[in-house]
Amino acid sequence: MQIPYVERFNVVKQILRYVMGTKDLVLKYDKLPSFVLLGFSDSNYGGDKDDKKSTSTYIFSIGLGAISWDSKN
Repeated sequence: MQIPYVERFNVVKQILRYVMGTKDLVLKYDKLPSFVLLGFSDSNYGGDKDDKKSTSTYIFSIGLGAISWDSKN
């Protein structure tokens, strides 16, 4: 890397642009009578019959709102 400072600076600028563009977005959760954290996960190892790829998925939620999720092949 001949100019690492410039490359890192450009990444920081991109992150700041993203933050500025999303600063008005919020997650809103209604007040619940009790705090309920739920988590679900599922995995299928070698489930694809053609290429033997695995799939894994998870989701976590508080009340009715999802707070984290992911799915990977």
